Amino acid sequence: MQLKLSDISIDGGTQPRAAIDETTVAEYAEAMEGGDRFPAVKAVHDGVHYWLVDGWHRFYAAHRVGYLTIEADVITGSLEDAIWLSLGANRENLSLRRTNADKERAVTIALTRWNKYTDGKLAEHIGVSREMVRRHRRQVATVATCAAPPTPGTVGELIPKREGRDGKSYPSTRVTPTERPLPPVSDRLGQVIGNELIAADFRRATEVRILITGVYEVRRIVLAGQARDDRLYRGISEGQLKADVEHLAGTLKKALPHALCPYCGGRGCSVCFQRGWVDKFTLDAAPGNDKEVDNEEK
Repeated sequence: MQLKLSDISIDGGTQPRAAIDETTVAEYAEAMEGGDRFPAVKAVHDGVHYWLVDGWHRFYAAHRVGYLTIEADVITGSLEDAIWLSLGANRENLSLRRTNADKERAVTIALTRWNKYTDGKLAEHIGVSREMVRRHRRQVATVATCAAPPTPGTVGELIPKREGRDGKSYPSTRVTPTERPLPPVSDRLGQVIGNELIAADFRRATEVRILITGVYEVRRIVLAGQARDDRLYRGISEGQLKADVEHLAGTLKKALPHALCPYCGGRGCSVCFQRGWVDKFTLDAAPGNDKEVDNEEK
């Protein structure tokens, strides 16, 4: 069916990707102006709203070229149904493959709303590995409860039973009587990290990525509200909002482990705040051939 672009709701949390790729939107818009036909977008109708589930880049491209309507496949359901369907919408998208950030966002949303499902069920629906779901489940639980991370080397979960792919309930607690070694961790440059404290920081990087994704989600929601002239957001400056979001996201990225500190080799110095690692910005700013260790470390 043909849906008016103005009737499609995009602020319900059904955006499965971490960010819209502006280059792809521009390419799609150019192709549309040239007469190319695209597959229909997908939406869920809850009786009031048409929640966009799949086809976000096509939707924004249609807006850009001035289309008033777009071809859409519509099914009946709730907003919850729309969010669930959106998580698996791009798992077979070969034209615009998902980034790691896209997958992490989908897994995080799934664990926040459907924590009762097993790792296997969520992994199959989203199109990621069970290991990714298991790893993020522990991180999301830590962020949500402000509790300490599970003891390194042990495996344990908080919910007694979870729903599997066959609809049956299965015990979820899997605590080993003895500790087992965690897999080795490497930084973004491929350097293996031997220090367990530093390795633990790299394992917690997902916590920071969740916070950064949340910051950009605020921007998306507010701008979507302004696009439909929501009275609530009229007083917010779009330029100021974008600047504030980029500033906060940039600040949070300083807490994102990227590589062993090039100045101290992981021993800890004033540059890396005694952590043994640096963020990407600090690494990029490091002198190429003049990475001296602090006097206190010599």
